[in-house]
Amino acid sequence: QAALVFRDKSSARRPKSKTHSFSRVLSKVMAGVSSVKTGPPVLIAALTAGFLVGAIVYGIPYYEEILLETVAAPLGALLRWKLSIINAESSRRALPVAIAWIPLGTLAANIFASIVSAGLKAVQIRYLPDFDDPWTSKILPALETGFCGSLSTVSTFIKEIFVLETSAKSFQYSMLSLIM
Repeated sequence: QAALVFRDKSSARRPKSKTHSFSRVLSKVMAGVSSVKTGPPVLIAALTAGFLVGAIVYGIPYYEEILLETVAAPLGALLRWKLSIINAESSRRALPVAIAWIPLGTLAANIFASIVSAGLKAVQIRYLPDFDDPWTSKILPALETGFCGSLSTVSTFIKEIFVLETSAKSFQYSMLSLIM
């Protein structure tokens, strides 16, 4: 008990520091992030706020690029989601039996993202050295990384390889995707 009394007396005398209040705020934020319901939005809002401050207030080029990529990425994800409707069983019934097993929505998303990414890279190589505009040099790579990157995610491709009925179909689909 003497130790408890000593701790209570010492903590009562100690003034509250800014570090202590910061750690309380940080622990509340981390509690929000660790929650299943509020975690992702809180984390995304905190990261976006950090990128905004870094890009606008401090003018850090890397944060400007990240901010542009975070704006472009949802557009690619939404397009991928819309193309995944083609993968639905009801959409496959209208296709010939020979190709009905191929996830055409994912294949179309990956091919389109590859074409757009290659086109953006060609524009960057051909025309970017002639531009002095700093935003043009940031927007094209942001579209390539953000939009095309989220449009052509590898995780859906891998999932669909494992979902296919036979290993022969998995191999055929993966080779078709890699060749195209």
